[in-house]
Amino acid sequence: MNKQSRLTAYALVILLLLAPAYVARAAAIAVSGSCTLADAITSANTNSATGSCAAGSGDDIITLSADITLSAALPAITSNITIEGAGYSISGADTYQIIKQSSGSAALNNLKLTEGKSADGNGGAINLTGGTLVLDGVSVSDSEAKSHGGGIYSASSILTIKNSAIFNNSAGSRGGGVHVSPNGSGDILIQNSTFYGNSAKDGGAIHASNSGTKIITLNHVTITDNRETSTETNNNEGGVFNLAGSLRITNSILAGNTSGDCFGYTLIFNAGNIIQSNYCGGSPLTSDPLLPDEPTIPEDGSPPYYPIPQNSPARNVAATVSCNAA
Repeated sequence: MNKQSRLTAYALVILLLLAPAYVARAAAIAVSGSCTLADAITSANTNSATGSCAAGSGDDIITLSADITLSAALPAITSNITIEGAGYSISGADTYQIIKQSSGSAALNNLKLTEGKSADGNGGAINLTGGTLVLDGVSVSDSEAKSHGGGIYSASSILTIKNSAIFNNSAGSRGGGVHVSPNGSGDILIQNSTFYGNSAKDGGAIHASNSGTKIITLNHVTITDNRETSTETNNNEGGVFNLAGSLRITNSILAGNTSGDCFGYTLIFNAGNIIQSNYCGGSPLTSDPLLPDEPTIPEDGSPPYYPIPQNSPARNVAATVSCNAA
């Protein structure tokens, strides 16, 4: 190689080193006008333009600009998608399941899901059968499943619910609010959230049949005014029914649920809780938390919650611990 060739090769190497590395950038897909939510999900899943929606690319962000009422089922989420709800709602019109996810890593933020229905299966509002899903600032309400998970059904997946409310949902069998299936589900984390007005034959608010070493963690959760619809006696499953797997409860209130507040096995951590009617083990405080009859509905549209009165014993029982403490 002559001197000129060597200089050219060196220059090429330097240019390659200085050139910025290619990074797949997330696409922002706005649902508005002729870009429908169904087309936006398909664009994100396939990384190609669908209908009037921009093509997805990498970890996509879908934004809503108005309330949506479904006239057909949405495609399943199979890629990494965040739906930014901006406080708007998606209604299943008492006919359609709203969110279905079979793979990928998804997040729902600041969103209302209502009037979902799974007439012949599981998950009235959300059916999660794979991947990872995080709900943050989400209300799941007034939804129905013929079998399990009136609000949310989770199987073979990892589910996180935070700063959210699950209310007024119903299931014909298990988990009026949430049902965790034994089919390979990962750990479940629920924190700073509220469950009320849910009903099911077993586990009015939450039914967990998660097996093996999987852990369900409740941290700063209020579960009240839920009920079981079974006619069997001594079921005690109006609030949480933990059939299998491990349960951790921290700084939470389980009270005022019809036919018991907590029933089941393997309560591996219990700190700072009020569990008024307890069949889960441990020694939580069982006093009346003196919650108001109705939840507070924030004017900004964020999820409902039950404020804790100044004279509630819950104010003195809270523990300063990590939600992941063993």
